[in-house]
Amino acid sequence: MTIEKKRMVYGALAIVPVMVLGILSAGLHRNSLTGDEMIFAIATRRSFDVSVHLVGHLEAAHSITVSSEVKGDSGKIISIVESGTRVEKGDVLIRLDRTPFEKEVDQCSQKLEVCKANVIVLKQGLEWEQNQAGREVKTAQYEFEVSKMELEKTEKGDGPLELAQLEREMQKAQSEYLEKSGYLADLEELEKQGFSNPTETEQAKKKIEEAKEAYEIAEKKLNAFKEYLLPAKIEMARTKVEKTRSDLEQTKKSMTIRIAKASAELDRANQELEMAATSLAAAEDQLSKTEIRAPIPGLAIIREAYVRGERRRPQVGDTVWQNQPLVYLPDISEMLVNTKIREVDLHKLRKGLPATVSVDAYPETRLKGIVQSIGVLAEEKLEAKGSEKYFQVTIAIQEEDTRLRPGMTASVKVVSDSVTDVLAIPINAIFEKENRKCCYVVYGDRYELRQILVGTQNEDFAEVKKGLSEGERVCLIEPHADHVRSQKLLENQEESSQRPNEM
Repeated sequence: MTIEKKRMVYGALAIVPVMVLGILSAGLHRNSLTGDEMIFAIATRRSFDVSVHLVGHLEAAHSITVSSEVKGDSGKIISIVESGTRVEKGDVLIRLDRTPFEKEVDQCSQKLEVCKANVIVLKQGLEWEQNQAGREVKTAQYEFEVSKMELEKTEKGDGPLELAQLEREMQKAQSEYLEKSGYLADLEELEKQGFSNPTETEQAKKKIEEAKEAYEIAEKKLNAFKEYLLPAKIEMARTKVEKTRSDLEQTKKSMTIRIAKASAELDRANQELEMAATSLAAAEDQLSKTEIRAPIPGLAIIREAYVRGERRRPQVGDTVWQNQPLVYLPDISEMLVNTKIREVDLHKLRKGLPATVSVDAYPETRLKGIVQSIGVLAEEKLEAKGSEKYFQVTIAIQEEDTRLRPGMTASVKVVSDSVTDVLAIPINAIFEKENRKCCYVVYGDRYELRQILVGTQNEDFAEVKKGLSEGERVCLIEPHADHVRSQKLLENQEESSQRPNEM
């Protein structure tokens, strides 16, 4: 039986209790004047509930679809849980062939070891380059400092000393030359005075020539050193300083380039190592996903899929692809009823109302529930008598029953209101005349059409707020107009037009 048919049956069955209650409370009465057989009910004080009956289907409050997470289509099923099996969190649902994934892990592991060894070698090479750079820079720095010292020594030490020495030698040679020249002049003066000594004079002239030659040589040496040799030595020393400075800078640049190159190679190797580690982690992750486990407890339901043009459930030997839904896993420990309510009955429901749930599969079972949510948008549905609007309603079942399954048909009874000790009559005793709620009250051997003010009502009874007194009898079947003696209207006509289900 469909849900819509069940709704129609509920509506029809709702009349039966009214008829039975009316008969039990009033009995059969024959009008002595007309001979008509009428069924009456007595207006009595009673308590009753206002209930809403709904039909829907069960769904799990929490569910998840488990899919294959292995990349591509390399997953091959080697075992699969039987559909309908109850599983706990962490239980294995499906096992895929591990062989291709283990092979990928081995390849990634080997590549990782090669990358690790390469990193070690390049790290040692970088350290060697750094040490070598330190040594070469220190050597170049030392040579530069020595060249500066040699320049300073030439400019302020050896050069000036040698120049002073040559000046002293020239002055000495000059003094000897002048001294010998003076001695020769004395000899020549004595010769003029008659004291001639040709041998001594000859020797003096010879010594003068030697002293003059020595003086000229000393002078030439001094001038040569002063004008050429010393400037040349200073220039050579400066040139060496510039060269060692250039060598030092070049050494630093060269070492920087070599270290940067070694560092770049090490960085590249580290990146390759990181990529290899990432690839290994991904391969190991894929290997771990060959065991598809239940993320939550629930009922394992194998999903159907198209396999080689045929729609069926996956089985051992089938190939699965990434994100292929395999197992629907509802947690049947918490179940919901999804149903709909007519727009005209929507005012009877509110969130939080208690409910009683039964399922067709186990009709003797009654489960406690609660109205969890009421839809905000109406859904229009075409029916035989025209279109009618419905609102989605969700009932949360508050008790656990392991026999429940998603998709089962469920009936829901929601008590939306209740009244206590009110004057009430059966629904069948109320008739509508010119948009007024009325009833036929027994008045002697005839009937009085009396307007009443209706309050809370359900499928069986309606509260009468005004217009009837306790103990009066009312007809459950509309009598013939000839038997109606009079009409009695309420003083407040507006009150009589109140909707019977406004509470």
